[in-house]
Amino acid sequence: MTQELLTLHNATYQYPDNPWRLEPCSLAFKSGEVKAVIGPNGSGKSTLLKLAAHVIKPGSGKVVLDGREMKSISNRERARVLGYLPQHVRTHLDYTVGEVVSMGRFARLRGAGFLDSNDLAIVENCLEQTRTTHLKDRSFTNLSGGERQRVVLASVLAQEPRVLLLDEPTSAMDMHHEVSFFQLLDQLVKGGMAVGVVTHDLNIASVFAHTLTLMRDGAIVQEGSPRRIITPEVLSEAYGPGIEVMQHPTLDVPVVFPAPGLTGEKGEGR
Repeated sequence: MTQELLTLHNATYQYPDNPWRLEPCSLAFKSGEVKAVIGPNGSGKSTLLKLAAHVIKPGSGKVVLDGREMKSISNRERARVLGYLPQHVRTHLDYTVGEVVSMGRFARLRGAGFLDSNDLAIVENCLEQTRTTHLKDRSFTNLSGGERQRVVLASVLAQEPRVLLLDEPTSAMDMHHEVSFFQLLDQLVKGGMAVGVVTHDLNIASVFAHTLTLMRDGAIVQEGSPRRIITPEVLSEAYGPGIEVMQHPTLDVPVVFPAPGLTGEKGEGR
């Protein structure tokens, strides 16, 4: 049975000195499920995920994590339950990959605050899960974009969270590593984790997500299974016309293609 581990209840947000507004949003991230948040540029996907992760606080409404309102939970407590991978990770400090992943254990440290044998074993396991063990002694600043994304995921997994929120986590990866990344997410949810991921790749979302949340102009316009959302009629609500959908010949899931002659002029400013 799935459990709602993270919920938003009519949560809104407005950036200072900006007319754009995230409209009241209500949704749940459930154990054992991957929820993909999709929509055109500027639709509010990253803002929604930041609200869910408590990076920003709602102007109205509330966010509830594991039965407690987010604003009442300390940073340390939150890090034991929720892991967040932002769209852009920057550091100018010359840490090794092993050190970066070890930092994910901060909320779990006991005693004097040093990593013990159990912590070190968890760090090694997270490196193996993300296929970054061979990078352990490399400088994080010298990694490629895709390598950094995998290393930061390893660091987030080292928190041992029950909820994992990821903003465009494969944007710098090649197709092989992107598929491997989502296969790992599939394994994690089978272990009971709740995963929310923002992605522009509708086909990856269709294959790996259990539910899709479609956004447009700061609002959730549709939510449901890939079969319900990945249709020309529903997608056109957010992306405009010019989308074709077919069944994948072997996976039996809907996949998306641009229609011949699509100019990309619809949906500007979104």
